[in-house]
Amino acid sequence: MVERDKNHPCVIVWSLGNEAGDGSNFEATYRWIKSRDKTRPVQYEQAGERPHTDIYCPMYARIEHLQAYEAKKPSRPLILCEYSHAMGNSNGNFKDYWDVIRSARYLQGGCIWDWVDQSFAKINGKDTCWLYGGDFGILNNIPSDTNFCCNGLVSADRTPHPALWEVKKQYQPFWVKAINVAEGKFELINECDFTPMSVMDITWYIYEDGKPIYNANLGVQQILPHKSKEIALKYPVISLKPGSEYSVYFSFRTKAVGELIPKGYELAWEQFILPWKKEETKPDLTTFPKLRILTHNPDKPVINGNNFSVTFDAKTGMLLSYLYDTMRVIQKSPVPHFWRACTDNDMGNNMLKRCGIWQKANTQLVLDSFSVVSANPYQIMVKTVFRLPIVNARYYINYSVLANGEIIITSRFVPG
Repeated sequence: MVERDKNHPCVIVWSLGNEAGDGSNFEATYRWIKSRDKTRPVQYEQAGERPHTDIYCPMYARIEHLQAYEAKKPSRPLILCEYSHAMGNSNGNFKDYWDVIRSARYLQGGCIWDWVDQSFAKINGKDTCWLYGGDFGILNNIPSDTNFCCNGLVSADRTPHPALWEVKKQYQPFWVKAINVAEGKFELINECDFTPMSVMDITWYIYEDGKPIYNANLGVQQILPHKSKEIALKYPVISLKPGSEYSVYFSFRTKAVGELIPKGYELAWEQFILPWKKEETKPDLTTFPKLRILTHNPDKPVINGNNFSVTFDAKTGMLLSYLYDTMRVIQKSPVPHFWRACTDNDMGNNMLKRCGIWQKANTQLVLDSFSVVSANPYQIMVKTVFRLPIVNARYYINYSVLANGEIIITSRFVPG
């Protein structure tokens, strides 16, 4: 292969193989390649930090391992030959990896496993489903790795998976760093090796609750590769809405059509929360009728207010119903949950075995105490304390019923 491809300029690194073990044959192969081609590095993951690899290329190394390698000031760069396994709901700590990689001298990134799902389309009329693993007969002794062939950033038909957006964000070549958000001071950073920032059309926006209400163009920014520049925005005068959230959003879009990317494509973006806030006017509860506690059935106390009533169960501690006029606002009592749907990576690290006890922890709530306390005529507190025997913990839920019909629910989990 070396003899065949040595004159192809697209070959930049030779590899001794993938997950093929190690030994004297690999050491000899490394020496032969280096004697035959002195222009390219040779890498091999199984060599670890031994001499017969020019790049230290571990597989799925943890962030702490990367930091420890960087601290040694090594003679070879580290490139993860595989990392951030893109199976199912994954790539969640991708930013954590790149925060470390960007801050280090010897860490040069890695290769995500992998790009595309390996599955087959089955078309049934207008519907298409993607088959893998057991779909081909796992019960008939046909070898299968179940859905382990579906670990790409895109589906087999190249439909992007949600994780691809996180990868795009961390791989973007242009960045904005906040210096003083309140004063509109930021730093524009160009991480490209050859491309100046002047090829980008940069617009900044003011967002109100996720919707743009103002925008302005930054003009041409002549920032060369690996350089940065501080800028100062002149914020417009905004009439703030009570309770709204405001942010400043930077958008970097291509000015011209490229070989792969169309004109106007957003290549990079950044967003910062603005310290602009106008507090909502709290309702004057004294303008509403006073609350009443009805205890004709002590096991089911009722709190009556203006056109609404809230019923609790004193034996279970649960909120049974909330009626507004004659409309039932809630269908069932809210209960705590300590479990979520498992991801593929959860299954791989035995989460069900390690943490499965939490799946049913909320079904064994034992009420220790229940009390109804009138803080004032316009606010009534319902306080509950539960035991969770299966996990040896306590759980506190407080309901604050206000005269305007609001119910503020707070909870607290206490282990032991």
